Amino acid sequence: MLEKTVYKMKENDTWVKAKVVSKGGKSTGKHWAYLNLRDENEDAQVGIDFAKDVQEWRTAQDVDEVNAVVVPQSRHNENQVKHAKQLEMDNWKSFNVYDEIPYSGQTIMSTRWLHWIVTQSRPDLCFDVLDLSTSIQLSEAKTQSKLNKVIRKAKNNSYRIQYPNLEGLKNIELILYTDASYANLSDRVSSAGGYVIFLRRQNGKNCPISWSSKKIRRVVKSTLAAEALSLVKGLDACYFVRRILQEMIKLNAGESIPIKCFTDNKSLCQNIHSTKLISEKRLCLDLASIKESVSLGDITVTWIKTSSQISDGLTKAGADFYPLIKVLCTGKGPRN
Repeated sequence: MLEKTVYKMKENDTWVKAKVVSKGGKSTGKHWAYLNLRDENEDAQVGIDFAKDVQEWRTAQDVDEVNAVVVPQSRHNENQVKHAKQLEMDNWKSFNVYDEIPYSGQTIMSTRWLHWIVTQSRPDLCFDVLDLSTSIQLSEAKTQSKLNKVIRKAKNNSYRIQYPNLEGLKNIELILYTDASYANLSDRVSSAGGYVIFLRRQNGKNCPISWSSKKIRRVVKSTLAAEALSLVKGLDACYFVRRILQEMIKLNAGESIPIKCFTDNKSLCQNIHSTKLISEKRLCLDLASIKESVSLGDITVTWIKTSSQISDGLTKAGADFYPLIKVLCTGKGPRN
């Protein structure tokens, strides 16, 4: 077997010097010319089919006669890598986990790992990460200080989320708590909306399904609008979860898993259960979809006191997270 070789790939005329590590195929098989190579710096190893991919090669005794250079190899060409990166960025944008901002010389700090933590096991960090991700206009020092505080909070505080045994999926219901805060993000115009969804059985056990804290999709004019859009977002998630559950348990025709929504905004409840139109025409469309679901008996929307609103900490800084953590750790929901 060759110990050293130099070769040119078909797409370029650069000589590459490499060591042959092993043969990739049988001498009598269709991959008879497939070799596993490592460049002389030993920082890359690739497999190359000399019969298909190489335009010219030379043996070890000819190495010194060729002006060969060591070129780090890759299994993908540059265009393929760029295309793969662009596809990933497009996926991030489609799922609202990434916002692209113009580069203006700012220092870039990644909070991607924090986003992963809050979606998996740390709802108490949701608003902190949301506020941090919208702190574009703050100075670098202030942003770094906020990031350090969130990291310390993640390290110093810990708890275990309990997923209780519901003992079957009969007589279950989806419980949705939604909340919003008006124009409280770092840009002073955007509002935060959050929700938490539980799967509850009549025995009182609550199994957490999903939680979220996001910037409301548009700038709103009032607290009522922020609360309404947050409720719409939470209901969308509930409809998705319900559809999956109903396919799993195969409900009879006409049966459906009930959805119970709880909000601490009394004006929102009054508008949903009233036929009186509000002055903000754009908001009428969002409220109309909720009113239709309520009138059909598909969902219920109930007002609760702020002290019972366990999603309060998902939308504002300094809110008490103990009620939500208690439910997550014990599986016992609040009495509304």
